[in-house]
Amino acid sequence: FGVDTRLNTEATAEAVLAENPDVVVIATGAEPKLPEIEGLEAARTSGFALTMDEVMNRHAPAKVGAKVVVWGAGEGAELAVDLKRRGHEVRLLDQNPSFVPANYIGSRIWAIMGLMAVTGVTAEHGFVLTGLEAGKATFAKATGESETVEADTVVICQGRRPLDALVRRLQAEKLTLHVVGDARKTRSYGNAIHEAAYLARQI
Repeated sequence: FGVDTRLNTEATAEAVLAENPDVVVIATGAEPKLPEIEGLEAARTSGFALTMDEVMNRHAPAKVGAKVVVWGAGEGAELAVDLKRRGHEVRLLDQNPSFVPANYIGSRIWAIMGLMAVTGVTAEHGFVLTGLEAGKATFAKATGESETVEADTVVICQGRRPLDALVRRLQAEKLTLHVVGDARKTRSYGNAIHEAAYLARQI
């Protein structure tokens, strides 16, 4: 259809505006949330603290140690099960008082809960990560106590936020801007598909 496709090209505001467009559709997705935690920067640099995206990267997955803490059951339970099945020692900790799956998991939750029971992965609730240092993660517990957990890897699964820097940069420009999918609001992939299909019909 004569569509100009450019792969491996960063979509900067300058690159978009250079095309002199009338309409711009942005579907840049979302990125992991990283709370402000003491020692996080050093732990990220050393590879001790990872995001779920880094562990699940299909092209170059990050190295995960033998003893793993997954923080965030709502998003990370499925990953915890996968790591346990691959032979890792896994502890699944969550700050909420009960298990609340991420909205994008949808009906998979029943399969995940079944696999949790089969593999022996149990979510421990009321754990808020407060500090990271080499080989150790410190949590404040709902009981008022603190607990320091030794691990080889900590995987932070605290939800996602829109990757919307390009949206904010282009909002002031004189063009029609459409934002779809997680770049607009983190939801299920079904929302994104319906939204994009509706927009395509309009265009």
